[in-house]
Amino acid sequence: MTHLATLQAQIQQRVLRGDTAIEPQVAGRAQDVALRLGIYEHAYRARLKEALGMAYPVLRECLGRDAFDAVATAYIDSAPPTHRSIRWYGAALHRELRGMHAELARWEWLLGEVFDAADDRALTEADLARLAPTDWPALRLRLHRTVRFCETTTNAVACWQAAAALVPLPPPRDPERLWWVVWRRDVSTRFRSTPLDEVRAFMRLGAGATFADLCADLARDMTGREAAMRAATWLKRWIGEGLIGRGC
Repeated sequence: MTHLATLQAQIQQRVLRGDTAIEPQVAGRAQDVALRLGIYEHAYRARLKEALGMAYPVLRECLGRDAFDAVATAYIDSAPPTHRSIRWYGAALHRELRGMHAELARWEWLLGEVFDAADDRALTEADLARLAPTDWPALRLRLHRTVRFCETTTNAVACWQAAAALVPLPPPRDPERLWWVVWRRDVSTRFRSTPLDEVRAFMRLGAGATFADLCADLARDMTGREAAMRAATWLKRWIGEGLIGRGC
């Protein structure tokens, strides 16, 4: 390594692990050296804690600042940043948590991910109106690029909603298992709880299934006419909500 690269590696090891190899390269008395290096050690962790607090404001409120600080410290020590942008630091913070708090962390991160997802154009009813009846069976619908799915087994989403409404958070509990679809419309992040059969339909579309495939899947549990009606009802709702991307 070049001299500069060596110095960079040594100061990185000091910041991350407290290594002393960099100390002879810093001018001044021993106490001055420790103080100067301490500025970088503190700034590194302080900036990452700030980023985590911005990514997880509701989790921080639920845990309390001291407990959140402890979780953030443990995470920073175990998972140094690997992305060039600090925006994407903290995706795995939920691994430091359990139960409702772990799900709340995953939920908050997902909302931020959806908000920052690439722009997309939503399919409209006018787009579908241009299709010929013979086009429908082979029609492949593409999910909007911002669409994500999340499964919860606690009331993490209710806690997030309470915090967003500035009302007291409900106590952690374990309700029934729920699936959620999360997406962005314009600059607004939206979500709703979703029945499992609808989630499976979304997954099938994401895997490249045609409209005829979707109807055939539904027809296993109902008549062909009922399956077609269910698929049409879903499609109308999906179009209205902006869940389907244009260019299918």
